[in-house]
Amino acid sequence: MKNRKLLVILSLSIFLSCSKSKEEATSQEATSLFEIFEYKTNTPVSSVRINLLRCSYYDLVFGCQATEIVSTGLTDNNGRYSFKQSELNRSNQGIKLHKSNYWDAGGNPGINYIAPESWISIHLIRQNVYSFPRLFFRYDINGESGNARINPFTVPFDTIIKVRAFGNQVNRVNWQIGSGISSSYISFNNYSVTPILANGILTQSPDRFGTTSITLTY
Repeated sequence: MKNRKLLVILSLSIFLSCSKSKEEATSQEATSLFEIFEYKTNTPVSSVRINLLRCSYYDLVFGCQATEIVSTGLTDNNGRYSFKQSELNRSNQGIKLHKSNYWDAGGNPGINYIAPESWISIHLIRQNVYSFPRLFFRYDINGESGNARINPFTVPFDTIIKVRAFGNQVNRVNWQIGSGISSSYISFNNYSVTPILANGILTQSPDRFGTTSITLTY
């Protein structure tokens, strides 16, 4: 009887020891810290949503065609959030940083920067005579921290458009006006104007969340 009691106590001790080891292993799992700062001001940005992505549909010819979020987190008041390594290991299609009034950006463990948005108000005024019933306007915007391409859209001869820009930095707006549009051979979502009737480059430096105004005659 005494031996049986000792055997039960020993078995219980081994079980508790194993359970404790598993708990300690889980609590000691490696983590990776993300720190998010605003571009130029170096101010920590809170409530940035960090999405870990993985491919949900892979095509043997065209590669990954769809993604899904496998884990997400929000930065604290110091712009910080930590993911467990097991969470990061599930992500195979990049990491995206998102917050309202900021440009989306890719992310990595460590220090990251996101740019605040701003706006450029462009007053389009026609000064030349064109024999076309409608015109198309398209532009690329190139900031210090990123760039964006906008496909052509129709514009009245005298109108105001608002261009989303990168705050706290120099923005170069490459613009074109044409009478028609054509798609790229590489991507049908990449359109250009043709023939080009007028084009140029505008340079503006709006403050974060601010708006600058400019007049463009064509």
